[in-house]
Amino acid sequence: MAKNGQKKKINWKEYFEKRQNSYLSDASREEFVKHLHSAASENKKIERTIITSITFDKEIYMNEAILIEYPYIHISVPDIVSLVTPKKTLDKELYERASSVKDNPLFPEDLINLRSSFKHDELRNAYTLSWKFGDAGEIQEPKFYPSQILSIGYIQPSPSAEAKDYPKNLEQIGLKLIDRRIKTFQLFKKEEKLPVAEKEGYKIFECYLRNSTMSWVEKELAIFANIQAGELFHQKGIAACFASPYGSPCETHYAPIMRPLDSYRDLINQRALLSIFTGLKKDFPYTPAQIAKINERIQTRYSAWKNLEKKNSNL
Repeated sequence: MAKNGQKKKINWKEYFEKRQNSYLSDASREEFVKHLHSAASENKKIERTIITSITFDKEIYMNEAILIEYPYIHISVPDIVSLVTPKKTLDKELYERASSVKDNPLFPEDLINLRSSFKHDELRNAYTLSWKFGDAGEIQEPKFYPSQILSIGYIQPSPSAEAKDYPKNLEQIGLKLIDRRIKTFQLFKKEEKLPVAEKEGYKIFECYLRNSTMSWVEKELAIFANIQAGELFHQKGIAACFASPYGSPCETHYAPIMRPLDSYRDLINQRALLSIFTGLKKDFPYTPAQIAKINERIQTRYSAWKNLEKKNSNL
């Protein structure tokens, strides 16, 4: 803290340059690896092992995996909560880093690839959110539970009737999700003026019709999960990290939960989900003031990075 109670001004160029070359302290690394070994050896109650042939993110690592058992949908995310103890060294460093930006990941890649992200043909600990969709698109039977994920890659051609129906079922859920968002005005500001078309009796953005089914359904599933988490936190009075991506949806509570490897906010919200569904309350509740500070920290660092990017592009 600077003199006269004013915050010390941060040199963001130096901050990101230093962070780019500093992938967590030795103490944080040791803590992370220790938790990995403990997680591998403990008899943790796993409610279900999910074998899925659809995964998100075709990048270095994978944050989410999905399984469709129509009319059920299961969205799984890596179990990072068990690896980061609140208020310990690693947690404090992740709080300082706040979120991933280009060339500055929240978690170093080598730690992520140990066993904390989804990889093809490897069993990984996870948490899964499950819902059932009614005929009218209503959402039923929400659950959040510990699981294991075995990802076997993308859909491969198969002569079986079940495999042929699989992409169709995925599209049906995607159509219900976007139709529901459009009709209930749960749109982001940049979406409000997009032309809308109809497909199979459902409303859908025209631009989606020009893209592959998988690309826009992936997006809608992530938005759906974050909206459902936000509404649940609001109903339960949980002080979680709400967000406003692209301009928040009208009258919608939006709480990111899908990317704990990229954002400290998502990690906090996963802890909130655990407190609701498992009764594990030792780490909660966070106070509204603490949550506001976390959100401010994430936004400040992201905005600083975008400003630096803009300056560099103008050089």
